[in-house]
Amino acid sequence: MNLANTIIAAILAAAPAQGVEPAGLLAVVQTETGGRPFETADLDPSDGIEPCMLYERHVAYRLFKAKGAAALKEAKRQGLVVPKWQGPGSPQYADQKTSAGRLALIARAAALDPEIAYASCSIGLFQVMGGNHAAAGFGSAKEMHDVLTRGGIEAHIACGIAFMRSKGLLKHLAARDWAAFAKGYNGTAYKKNAYDRKLADAYAYWSTKLRAKPAGPKANVAGDVSTLKLGDRGPRVRALQESLAAFGVAVKADAVYGPATRRAVAAAQVELGQAGDGVASPTFVAALESAPALAKGAREVATKAEVKQVSFAARLGDRIRKGGLAGLGAVGTYQASLASFQSTADTVKGGVDQVRAARDTVTGIVGETVASAATSWLLDHWQAIALAGGCATAVVVGGTLLKSAVCAYREGRLVA
Repeated sequence: MNLANTIIAAILAAAPAQGVEPAGLLAVVQTETGGRPFETADLDPSDGIEPCMLYERHVAYRLFKAKGAAALKEAKRQGLVVPKWQGPGSPQYADQKTSAGRLALIARAAALDPEIAYASCSIGLFQVMGGNHAAAGFGSAKEMHDVLTRGGIEAHIACGIAFMRSKGLLKHLAARDWAAFAKGYNGTAYKKNAYDRKLADAYAYWSTKLRAKPAGPKANVAGDVSTLKLGDRGPRVRALQESLAAFGVAVKADAVYGPATRRAVAAAQVELGQAGDGVASPTFVAALESAPALAKGAREVATKAEVKQVSFAARLGDRIRKGGLAGLGAVGTYQASLASFQSTADTVKGGVDQVRAARDTVTGIVGETVASAATSWLLDHWQAIALAGGCATAVVVGGTLLKSAVCAYREGRLVA
């Protein structure tokens, strides 16, 4: 038995926080996939990031039947369904012996109905059925597939644990009641493939191995799997670049995370309300994937200077929060108004959007003179305000203060 160090490290990092014994999770992974989270076929640009999958024709039969007679008839014609499960060595799985075969079959099913296709698959490191997406914390089977495609090992582990918790299986795993766990996880026919004995053997192996090496692999390896950064290469980088292009950012899909890709990521992060650090975390990738698609190069992204401003504000905010500093100091009258703007998203929207539009907004209310003076001063001094006042969201000061200035002008407290 052997699993990649990245998988062992990720499970060792995740298990304690979830209240799960690492050896138990490793036993499930070993039994389900042998530690193979992703498909590896040379089939399309997503090679190496598609989650490991197995298409169940008998499940697809039930779902296509529910959709209607015409849908079921077409699924039958294409050989995508069988009425009943036929066992591990049956013709049902004959065309799924290779990664290319599995992906080709699932692609055919997805062409008819993507939700049914992925709901009929066991997906990822823990082989959770797509039809159990709600129990795993997803809104649809397709969403579950997409997150496990782009989210890295950590997403696979979170999915598996969420599913086991929702089904009440963690108590059986903790008690090492392999029969009860196998029945709930693998179905009532678990004895036919000795699923419970395989789990027991795998647990004995991993509990012994972890006792012999309690420290385990380096914990930071798990993060390397999920997060893409400068210097990385491979299919996941290419997929990221393709997603950036779909988002409207001009970047070459060469599978190399070079300076140009880092700048593209940083600019996209600013547009999505995140700190522009140029590191593609799972959170950023998920937001990027769900954003509206545009033509490549069509998006007017934040400038390099604006990205630096947002990163500066985010770093300043971290220092302030860690040091326990509060208040806005020199901002004075508008302290209460600014205190609520403490998120990076507001920082970005204030700096990139509000300040751009502030002058036009105020001009129509308080007149050209006040608007020009206020806008010019704020745009010239927002960094000084941040340093003097200890405000993590200095970029939004412009929009916020101008709105407050309007109120003050109307009340006679501000003279043009």
